[in-house]
Amino acid sequence: MLSYATASFGWRFSITVALLAALVLGLSLRSLAGAGPEVNLYGRADPSQFRAGELDPEAVRDATTFQEFPLVWVGEEFQGFELVEFLHKEGDGYDKVYLIYGDCESPAELTEPSCVPPLSIVINRPGSVPSPDAVEPRIAGPETERRGVTARLVSGGMVLWTGGVVITVHANSEHMDAAIDELKTVNHEILGESAIGPGDDLSPLAER
Repeated sequence: MLSYATASFGWRFSITVALLAALVLGLSLRSLAGAGPEVNLYGRADPSQFRAGELDPEAVRDATTFQEFPLVWVGEEFQGFELVEFLHKEGDGYDKVYLIYGDCESPAELTEPSCVPPLSIVINRPGSVPSPDAVEPRIAGPETERRGVTARLVSGGMVLWTGGVVITVHANSEHMDAAIDELKTVNHEILGESAIGPGDDLSPLAER
């Protein structure tokens, strides 16, 4: 069986990158055929494939020492799923950090990875993502409020606009709400800022 954690670099993040592209580029519903809550380009997220994963100390270090913009996480572990990966990606018009929790295992008959990890959190640099009302309406749910900030479900991920960084949480419905409730700042000390804890209002991130 193929493990998410042992998959190639390109496969490892292709699903999350594709979903975020819908937000950044405003792709049409047709180009995201089949996309929706708990759906990805390789099929529906399957909890039976989830594995705890192994904590990556370098990911913890990278998250706590990141200095370019504020980051949030759910700690080193979330509901039994370990922080297995930290990735900073930047390019023309985008700059974001991925935090991946847990592992997943593809069916034995498949020759390439085709599973989705239990939880991924994506933090976009301020000003690099369209405002909530600029998102293509056919791929987004109605505007709501979560943790004191505007939120919309976009292509299966819950997006939180803090007024500063924009946070996207990708998870199955059974983990989504808990993950959003548990979000807290991780690199506030190195940035010289006060901590934002689980359940706290996220709007102070607008000032950072």
